[in-house]
Amino acid sequence: MRTICKILIAGIFAACGSQQAFTSGPDDPDATSSRGLAVVDAEGFLNKTTAGYQGWFAAPDDASTLGEWSHWSRSVPSPGNITFEVYPDTREYHRDDLFDTRLGHLGDGRPAQLFTSASPRVTDLHFRWMKESGIDGVGLQRFVGPLADPRHFAFRNQVTRNVRAAAEAHGRVFYVEYDISGAAEATWVEDTQRDWRETMQGALAVTNSDRYLRHGGKPVVAVWGFGFPDRPGTPDRAIELIEWFKAQGCYVVGGVPYEWRTGGNTKPGFDRVWAHLDVIQPWAVGALATEADAASHRARFIEPDKAWAQQRGIGYQRVIFPGFAWSNWNGGARNMIPRRAGKFFWAQALAARQSGVSAFIAMFDEYDEGTAIAKAAEDASMAPVGQYFLTLDAEGTRVSSDFYLRLAGAVTRLLNGTEPVRAEVPVPAFEGAPPAPPPSTPPPAGAGGVPVQLGVADQPGRTFARDRAERVVQRLYQAVLGRDADPSGLGAYAPLVEQGRLGRVINALVLSGEFEARRGALTPDGWSVLLYQTLLDRSPDPGGATETSNAIALKRAAERIQGMVLSVEYEQKN
Repeated sequence: MRTICKILIAGIFAACGSQQAFTSGPDDPDATSSRGLAVVDAEGFLNKTTAGYQGWFAAPDDASTLGEWSHWSRSVPSPGNITFEVYPDTREYHRDDLFDTRLGHLGDGRPAQLFTSASPRVTDLHFRWMKESGIDGVGLQRFVGPLADPRHFAFRNQVTRNVRAAAEAHGRVFYVEYDISGAAEATWVEDTQRDWRETMQGALAVTNSDRYLRHGGKPVVAVWGFGFPDRPGTPDRAIELIEWFKAQGCYVVGGVPYEWRTGGNTKPGFDRVWAHLDVIQPWAVGALATEADAASHRARFIEPDKAWAQQRGIGYQRVIFPGFAWSNWNGGARNMIPRRAGKFFWAQALAARQSGVSAFIAMFDEYDEGTAIAKAAEDASMAPVGQYFLTLDAEGTRVSSDFYLRLAGAVTRLLNGTEPVRAEVPVPAFEGAPPAPPPSTPPPAGAGGVPVQLGVADQPGRTFARDRAERVVQRLYQAVLGRDADPSGLGAYAPLVEQGRLGRVINALVLSGEFEARRGALTPDGWSVLLYQTLLDRSPDPGGATETSNAIALKRAAERIQGMVLSVEYEQKN
């Protein structure tokens, strides 16, 4: 994760950098879709609008090399144990790419599940959204420090393969952006060089793709972190890496501090580094917070920064972002930099257009720090009950989950000259009629005779033969829903139980809309008796009845049900 600009924390709002003037869009209307290019030209960095792509989310059962939750939480996501701010809209992800959490259910009754970046289907979906919205492509983030861990190295390589395939499938562009945050002071230059030479150019051969972005025929490589006080490197070492990349034939973009030109929040001596770069890209997240800031920064930062760069034949690109907050993982105020239904994002894009510079969008999938433009929860109905998440209606204006994708497409067109300049946000809040608004407040978590339950994690290695798995599903339907399993439910859930995903099946039933409608008629004591009768074919003993009833009251029925199914008693009877 990158730091929020310290200027905001200090209470001083500053501005951002930008780039050269854009070329105009194609004259042939058949060359474009309704929103953008069907196939983006892979030549030219300074006439593109790209977004940072993290691709760093993982779950223990996603078959990746990480084998753990990554960036969603430090362990199983649960109330009070999450490290992201904005909840994603998960409705379009393949069910095999979604993983159960202990966040209970969403406001609309669906189980609270999260996706993995390891799946090619997930990356392909994201790039399809980019194409549909008219976003040119991505700078693929690659953190140098974690590459020393073989698990992370393999995971990042898988994500890189996913990005290449998706860019090629959907006509988008991509390039590698190294982030030196957390890299070793003694070896960060050599580590970056080795990765580019042996992995990017060698094993993965990313620049062989016709979708890899070039400028003047040179492959684009970005390095983020030059000159930041809390990042590694001296001026001489930074120059060494920049010149090495140039010797490899690359076009080098530098992610630098916001006040790079005047030396604010910048390591001493880095003023002699900037002229070695091909493009200067100041990090703006946290440096401005309102539409007024975006407008005032043209004169204070963008124009003088751009003039400095142009005098030296260097490109200049602005970083723009939709909003910011990180209260769930790093503290700070909720909704720290409000999105204001796209007004803040659009104001930054207008300032870039008026100054004749291009933009890098931070970020595509940064749900952690609340800067994601990818599809996100519109309101409380699409976020977990009982845990705070920033939703897109936070300031009182409802917008669709894809609103910021559509707005990013409009930003792309604005900056390449195919969208007219206008002060108002140019995309509607919803395409077509907006859905009915959710209740003004979600139903209380304890409403009904039995409280809303938490989910449970799978128990690795606890698999079942197919016939036994089908019997488990039948018993679970009776225990939770009070009825026999229908053929579609049996067909969907029996294979999961067979594979050891019992917890996922229990969660799907306990957190379903059908059980939500039923739980008000149940009591903890009464449901405890039913669980024993349907799962263990007997009435509960006094101790077991009390323990199970207490577990239900504490919202841990799913754990109790899983324990019964995995018990020796259940195995002996089934």
